[in-house]
Amino acid sequence: MSQWYLHFPCIPLDSDNLPFFDSRIVCYPTDTAVKDYLRWRQVDAHINNLYNTTFWLLVKDYQNKNVDWTVKQAREKAHADMNTVYASSSQKNELLHSYFKINYNDEPECFRKGSILVWQTDENFKSRYIEVKHCDIINESFYSSQCPGIIPYKSFTQLKKEKKAQDSLKVKD
Repeated sequence: MSQWYLHFPCIPLDSDNLPFFDSRIVCYPTDTAVKDYLRWRQVDAHINNLYNTTFWLLVKDYQNKNVDWTVKQAREKAHADMNTVYASSSQKNELLHSYFKINYNDEPECFRKGSILVWQTDENFKSRYIEVKHCDIINESFYSSQCPGIIPYKSFTQLKKEKKAQDSLKVKD
């Protein structure tokens, strides 16, 4: 069952208004290269969100200050300012903080860090499910502690065998 209406109650989900997603399949030669790629994607998501958050607040502000402006004029002015006055991340953060009273670090992690889908295994290793995470994937602890089977990828069977071996060691202790 679609939950579209929960998130977008004013926008009907129909054939003229379908969501779309950008995805990629890439083969990398090493686990390190995969981690570097994922880390870069998270940094890119952060940069894009900081830009878009600032841009759309500026558009709205320009429209409020210049009621005779069209949306296009407000967008053009915001775009020009984003490439000159607010070109750096620190300038965007300063504008958000001082003018719009927004601390970017207080924005939800799903926007600042993006979303990652990972296979998770229940405690008893009876089933797997996909979990959506909004967390730091730049830090090595994501790969070693939070999602240790993601890189190198471990199959469900491998994870069960490892769990069984760990349990048998605990029994011997």
